[in-house]
Amino acid sequence: MKQLLLLAGILLATTATGYSQIGYGVEVGLNAGDYHVKLNGDTKKTDFKLGGRVGVIAGIPLNEDFVFQPGLLYVTNGYRADLPGAAGSYERYRVNTIELPLNVQHAFGDEDEAHLFAGAGPYVAYNRNGQYHIHSGTVNSDRALKMGTWPTDDIKQMDIGVGVNGGYRLASGLFVRLKAQLGLRNLWPDEKADVKLRNFGFCISGGYWFR
Repeated sequence: MKQLLLLAGILLATTATGYSQIGYGVEVGLNAGDYHVKLNGDTKKTDFKLGGRVGVIAGIPLNEDFVFQPGLLYVTNGYRADLPGAAGSYERYRVNTIELPLNVQHAFGDEDEAHLFAGAGPYVAYNRNGQYHIHSGTVNSDRALKMGTWPTDDIKQMDIGVGVNGGYRLASGLFVRLKAQLGLRNLWPDEKADVKLRNFGFCISGGYWFR
């Protein structure tokens, strides 16, 4: 996580000292996260889990048409899946993540006026901690998720992926954004097991853009 925060700090510090037209913003939203789970070749049915996302973003002009927009956000995602046995039995993963998106954005119109925007790019994420909950009959149990790369851990800490987004920004700086992203790394710690675990999700967020 220290490396991720250091990279974010370098990017934001560089924008502050190297450009005169840098923009900054704050963003908060609702995240619908899920995981694609494959066990021994069979896809496990999972459901989306709602969570939040909050953080800061910056805008570095690349030319008249495109802006590099890194960010640093705290995101909650996970999934819910039914379990065999008693009716209503299920398991639920909640993962708290620090995310560094690295998007290239295009504004369809003047930046100083109301306009549509769209963008895409990779992201790097650090799964900081989480919780595993199981409900079966009268049993409700919770435990902390074990993060790491040991076969006995629950999920890897580092994730990488890609995302696309689009939205609308007012001349006042207020904006709304829709985003979809897909993790590219198998997050299951035991490399020898026939298990695939990949993050994906959608979100809607709003924020305010400073000049």
